[in-house]
Amino acid sequence: RTRNTSMARSVVTYLARILTDHSLAEIGEQLGGRSHATTSSSFRKVQRLISEDDSLRDEVERLVRDLRGG
Repeated sequence: RTRNTSMARSVVTYLARILTDHSLAEIGEQLGGRSHATTSSSFRKVQRLISEDDSLRDEVERLVRDLRGG
């Protein structure tokens, strides 16, 4: 597993959680059977990183806008 793949999966987890009503357990199951603990860790990691990295925050905000259709 590459670092890029891992980060992309973490961002997908974050986006799925904030844009849907699905639980982290449900999201993890759809992402290859990952556990709630794994998806929770991924979600928290992205929350922390977007508070520290303006570039990542801007990219995630752009993805949210695009996915919401705006």
